[in-house]
Amino acid sequence: MRRKAMYALGVMVGSSLDGQDVCLSKWWWDGKWHFSIVKAATFELDPTFIRCILSRNFERYDVETFHRGNLAFTTEMAERLVDFLRGQPRPHVVGVHGPTVYHNETVPYSIQLGEGDLLYARLKVPVVVNFRQLDQALGGPGAPILPYVEKLVFPDYDAFLNLGGIANVDCWLDGRLHAVDVVPCNQLLNRLAFLQGKPYDEDGKMARQGQVIPSLLERLRMIQRDWPAVSMDRREIEAVFWPLLKEENAPVEDKLRTVVEWVALAVADHLEAYDRDCNVMITGGGAHNQLLVERIQDVVPTAVTLPDALLIDYKEALLFGLMALLRFYGLPNTELAAHHGLTAGALYGAGPPQPLF
Repeated sequence: MRRKAMYALGVMVGSSLDGQDVCLSKWWWDGKWHFSIVKAATFELDPTFIRCILSRNFERYDVETFHRGNLAFTTEMAERLVDFLRGQPRPHVVGVHGPTVYHNETVPYSIQLGEGDLLYARLKVPVVVNFRQLDQALGGPGAPILPYVEKLVFPDYDAFLNLGGIANVDCWLDGRLHAVDVVPCNQLLNRLAFLQGKPYDEDGKMARQGQVIPSLLERLRMIQRDWPAVSMDRREIEAVFWPLLKEENAPVEDKLRTVVEWVALAVADHLEAYDRDCNVMITGGGAHNQLLVERIQDVVPTAVTLPDALLIDYKEALLFGLMALLRFYGLPNTELAAHHGLTAGALYGAGPPQPLF
């Protein structure tokens, strides 16, 4: 068994665009994976960049303009990572999941910002990007992408609920994975908060002042029940869900409260197959929304667990570090990759000098 420590740096920008999460972690194996978080931080995204994503400008760019924007984003990321790593253990590999600018389950394609070759040149450490594309090439939806490594690291949990820009659930039933993007979450909650001049609804305080709008809640639930795909894309959310909220003639607080109720009920729908003895881990920025967590605990028929704040905020960045480490050693890092004896992600830089096991 290999007990020597390995270090990985994970970088994650979620669809809520509430920051760039960076996590340096130490990993070791003694028959199962263990980790400790060495250092973690969240860097703010440039407001101009956020507006560019929200206005879908990247979709309108020609190839050269898109490439220039991607290089500018990657260069700033590289500078931040160099500063972040100063004085820290040198990672064996870096796993980067940049902001998604295109994702389509049926075409299929998925594009995240972040140039692996430029990051490798600046960091002088092997870099893995493009984790979703292999899943789509093998016939999968490309999202959610972390369930396989979640189960490796947290085997005592039966299900994982990530309350990010999109609320996604992955459940393990009879040894089989069921993973799905359930409903938009922080993408809508944060955007409503922006209307009140706030980046997000802290602790759900604004939503707590509002009332559920029954007619709006029912329309949202009807669309969600009939959603044809496993994954969701920002463009779909903005085209289908946001107009309903924008056109509703009601206080922002009522809209926030309605979205909170919708997310809680939708999550409960997806977890109703579980026995009450199973355990669900909740992470992601929405886990800090006290009202949202309360409503989930009220309506979900199973036990839900909130880990420590560090894991709530950095679990995804942590796990992208592990995905990169597994890719570095040529080991499966997604469910579909494991079935086909493959490993996901584009690796820039030399592979390991020896096998992991």
